[in-house]
Amino acid sequence: MELQRRGKDAKEGFRYRLALDLTLKAREKAYEAIGFTRKDEENEHVVVRAIERTDQIMDRAKEAAADLDRKRARSLLEMTIGSQQKAKEFFREHRLKMALKFTLKARENARRLIELAGNGKRAGQLAEKELQRAYELIEKSSVIMNRSQNQAAEELLGQARSLQAEARDLANQEAFSRSMEMSQQARQMTEKALKLAEKDIAPEMAEEAIRQNEKLIQTGEEEMKAPAVSEAVRIFEQGLSHQDMARKHLQEGRYRAALAEAKVANRLLSDALEMIREGSL
Repeated sequence: MELQRRGKDAKEGFRYRLALDLTLKAREKAYEAIGFTRKDEENEHVVVRAIERTDQIMDRAKEAAADLDRKRARSLLEMTIGSQQKAKEFFREHRLKMALKFTLKARENARRLIELAGNGKRAGQLAEKELQRAYELIEKSSVIMNRSQNQAAEELLGQARSLQAEARDLANQEAFSRSMEMSQQARQMTEKALKLAEKDIAPEMAEEAIRQNEKLIQTGEEEMKAPAVSEAVRIFEQGLSHQDMARKHLQEGRYRAALAEAKVANRLLSDALEMIREGSL
């Protein structure tokens, strides 16, 4: 068979994934075609099983298409449904070979649709992760810009924010690859801005921010002696983790990083304390 031959060629060329895919498809077609060498009623059984199997895969494909808002996906789904309808029509007319041909065609398109949705989800997750990394860096850098008053750094940060907004728009349009590129550019520009601003950061600024957090921690530990909301405890622990990082950076002489971590810690600790107080009312 042609598919089996292509599978062998692909394997010899170390294209293992393609080889396995082609070989399995050839085997599937061969197994389902076996019925046509037997009695007519057995042929019908083979085609019925093939159509039922395609229906099952199409159910998954329809769910996958619901996650995709793309012209290509909609067109592929329409082709899949049309092929399966044709297969059922041919079966009713007892044109079994044509029915088998069209249901296998529908199945192949359904699998392509499922794969397309899977790729889209992975790309979307990666784009969202890159967006989050850039957002976090921009948030931390805003504190430093306010302290340093470095005009050139502030201009770079403004450009980074614009790039990040554009990256978000691209992600919303499902242009995930371009969104990731734009987020990476925003992050790189933010890092340049931070380097410019770093020289204006005195160690006293980071030390003062860390001292303020220590007061919040002391207050929080006292108030959490009473039963506290689990979410508040989780956020408080996150704040402690960032405070530890701030102390570490301060000891290493990385004042910019220390101040940024201290600011994040302050926000988390403050949020946790507010939740604890609300929960005690």
